[in-house]
Amino acid sequence: MDRKTKLLALGVGGLVLVVLIAIFVVSCNARKQKQAAEEAAATPTPIVTVTPTSLPTATPVLTPTSSPMTEPDLPTGPSATVTSTATSAPIEQNLPTIPTVMPTSKPASTTNPSTMVKPSSTTPSGTKTATGPAFDFGLPAVASTNAQIAVQTSQKNIVSVDWSVTKNGILGLTTNSSDMTGTLSANGGTVAFTKAGKYTLTALAKNSVGKAVTVSSTIEVFAPGKFAFGLPQAAYTDTVVDVDVLEGADGSITWSLTKDGAAVTLAEACSGTLTDTGGMLTFRAAGRYVMTGKTAFGKTHTDSILVYPLLRFPFTMPATTHRNTEFTVTMDEMYLNGQTLLWSMEKTGKAVDIPAGALTNDGGKLSLPELGIYSLTASATDPRTGRLFTQTRKITVLNQNPLITKVSATVTATRSGNRALVQFAAAASDPDKDETTLEWDGRTADDMYTVGRHSLRVRAKDSQGAYSPWHTVPFEVPNMPPVISASSAVEVRSKIKDAKVYVELTAEATDPDGDPVTVEWDGRTADDYYSLGEHTVYVRARDSFGAYSEWNAVPLTIVNSAPARPVITRTPAEPFILPGNAVTITASAVDPDGDPLTYIWDNRPSETYAYPDGRQIVKVKAVDPFGAESPTKRIMFLMGDPNRAGNLMLTGPDSSISEPGIEDTTLIYYKFIVPPVEGHSGQDYGRVRGYNRLTGQWDQLDYGTTSNGISFERNLAAGTYTKLDLYYYTNHDCMYNKSNITYVALFEFDELEEDI
Repeated sequence: MDRKTKLLALGVGGLVLVVLIAIFVVSCNARKQKQAAEEAAATPTPIVTVTPTSLPTATPVLTPTSSPMTEPDLPTGPSATVTSTATSAPIEQNLPTIPTVMPTSKPASTTNPSTMVKPSSTTPSGTKTATGPAFDFGLPAVASTNAQIAVQTSQKNIVSVDWSVTKNGILGLTTNSSDMTGTLSANGGTVAFTKAGKYTLTALAKNSVGKAVTVSSTIEVFAPGKFAFGLPQAAYTDTVVDVDVLEGADGSITWSLTKDGAAVTLAEACSGTLTDTGGMLTFRAAGRYVMTGKTAFGKTHTDSILVYPLLRFPFTMPATTHRNTEFTVTMDEMYLNGQTLLWSMEKTGKAVDIPAGALTNDGGKLSLPELGIYSLTASATDPRTGRLFTQTRKITVLNQNPLITKVSATVTATRSGNRALVQFAAAASDPDKDETTLEWDGRTADDMYTVGRHSLRVRAKDSQGAYSPWHTVPFEVPNMPPVISASSAVEVRSKIKDAKVYVELTAEATDPDGDPVTVEWDGRTADDYYSLGEHTVYVRARDSFGAYSEWNAVPLTIVNSAPARPVITRTPAEPFILPGNAVTITASAVDPDGDPLTYIWDNRPSETYAYPDGRQIVKVKAVDPFGAESPTKRIMFLMGDPNRAGNLMLTGPDSSISEPGIEDTTLIYYKFIVPPVEGHSGQDYGRVRGYNRLTGQWDQLDYGTTSNGISFERNLAAGTYTKLDLYYYTNHDCMYNKSNITYVALFEFDELEEDI
């Protein structure tokens, strides 16, 4: 989109926005018509006559506001929305770090300090000042002659506005002046300047009691085709400055910048970008900046801006406090440019007096006498621009409950029968300094109490109706109670039933008065048998007058340890047992607690048994009376004739036998036999490999050359090899179908901790 089309779109959008604002204002003014008539509201003052045009020239639409406007992201292109630096109403802010859009007016709209009415605040004496009128508007920094410029206003408590205009610092443009056309009211309007020059538009706005605020904004008007751009006179380091380039750039623009007289790059000094049509910038640091634009055809234009640092006065205070309790308002790192903070406070929309001198630029201390939610506001106006900075924090005042600080019950020597007089005393305090009264529960009318233990309660009540917790007052009228002098709990491990152990419980008691005593138990089982785990029984003594000792805890812990892995004994113990022979297998294990054990077997039908041919695996674990099991013990043995042939017949030059192994075992012995064949003589060889589970590789365990048959036999250390492979080579067919290969392999089980 070229610049002319862009400006046309912006102009049409601006006109639509003006119409919408006018409809809203008319609607609001209708409700205030009667009041406005009574207050003699001034009618709009036409300053020039609008010159109709068939198609308005696109002009940036100014959106004035009385408070900074924050944007989360810096715009990358020109914007028609601008915010005035003039601020006439208090603004709650959090000392912005997000850029605030400011007007491109040069100079920016300013409020006449002599007529500006400060926002509501609390004076040093605590008296609240009146709220005055708030009014603002702005103009773009530059425009072309005959461009239609929308003037929009923001206002509060305004009933009349008088407009005036100067050209090149000379007052005197009249309603019939040919230099300016258009009509302005309190709600703004649309104007155009027919001749080049610098124009300053001024509004004098008044409220219903005649208090006034004066706001001015300046625009520089250039002839069509003039290369120019504008900057505001002043801004802050959070200001987003709209640099809008008029038509006449004649191609690309080279931008340059100085800060305080020293050349800087745009990237160093600003965030944002500038293009041939302008853009949005935010200056990173305070200082005076001079910007120059040069077109491809040598046209140049220069403008300047003074950038101020933000006023900063963040403060903290507690989120809650209590009545009549002093709290601290703490100031963080500040920049006030020599200004004095104004402090004000509200509660439910009503002003609250702040004692003179309680709060300063250094913070201070406050205390609040009433319950509720308070808002504390600090504000300061920067005289350089008239911008108002504010910060507000809230605090909730709560009531604190009173506390019982002291209580006593003294048994006196005054007695009547078995009753004694008891003197009670209690004291209370209130953190909020409220008056308190005491309330008793369980107290007799005459304060006389029988021999034995008693207790009553006391609490405090403050003038706000808040109570302290009940405070229990125990006391005792003696006789002296007995005392448990000894107690014990002894396990009898030989007495176990239903996974419980018998415990012998004993206790002894004495009475300081020599009274007969009896012993009482609590938590004791009927049969004195206790399951595994921790138990606590309690014992106390009672004398003949009903006085009790304190409960005495008797802890007891029943623990159990699992039995150790059994040891298996096998008879006969040879690796090979000829078929038909009986094998006797027994086991024994040790229990750390000395408990009797039972054994659970797998593949042992009886203690002595004749097993069938093949590998036999027998398992056993020990179990104590509590069900605790030992780790499983496993053994393997072979039933069969180790010399019996027939495992594999040689049928070709390459023959092999693979032993896949047994899960959770490693090899401890092997024997391979390739019997010789009568009449054979060749260049044969054999090899045995084992799979090493530690390395994941096959290791060669045996190798040998032979002319006729071969055998290998080896004992292995347990824990390494899990599988075997035998290979035999011969290229003579005289051995084929004549030699039977046999082998034997023995394994040992891994001793795992877990049961299998």
